[in-house]
Amino acid sequence: QRMLSNVARWCCEQGWAGFDWAVGLPGTIGGAVANNAGAHGWEMIDNIETVTVVGPDGAERTHDRDWLQARYRHTILRSPDPAERLPGTIVVSVSLRLGRGDAAALLALADEHADWRKEHQPRKPCAGSIFKNPPGTWAGLLIEEAGLKGFRVGGAQISPQHANFIVNVGGATAADVLAVIRHAQGVVREGRGIELETEVEFVGDWTNAERGARNAE
Repeated sequence: QRMLSNVARWCCEQGWAGFDWAVGLPGTIGGAVANNAGAHGWEMIDNIETVTVVGPDGAERTHDRDWLQARYRHTILRSPDPAERLPGTIVVSVSLRLGRGDAAALLALADEHADWRKEHQPRKPCAGSIFKNPPGTWAGLLIEEAGLKGFRVGGAQISPQHANFIVNVGGATAADVLAVIRHAQGVVREGRGIELETEVEFVGDWTNAERGARNAE
């Protein structure tokens, strides 16, 4: 899988316009398609023409963009609804819809996006944005208003710079991160009546970690 940011910068270098927004975003192209990643007012679905996937049966199929049923940080490939989701289906390629532009101007714009991320988002190790933004507000703002910037469990800390990031300040475990997530969800739920939905996905058996997270709360 190609890394999203590298492909976006290559497009700018070649004079392909409309994908500069993805420079600096973590993850792969396939992951960005599955999650409908986005930034600066753009989402992956804005650039997708077709997507090719391989299903559990090993067959390769190409679909148009509507097949993804994309909306904010959601596609059919990672739907929380078991009846809708397609387990075992992976993205193997994507055709992008781009325009033409001046390479130097596009690279300058890409650098602006990258500089913005450096200024507004933490540089410590993290998994990117933890929560989806609820309608009409921002997850980071809700967490900040709850007074949780700097809250820490073990080596996992809500970033003092941007509250929608949980950073590793040293020796953080996945269980530490989960405990911070559950605490933030609980405080915002109790104080504002808003359920924060995670943007990150949990892989593997989290039974013991969930038990530890409840104890940490």
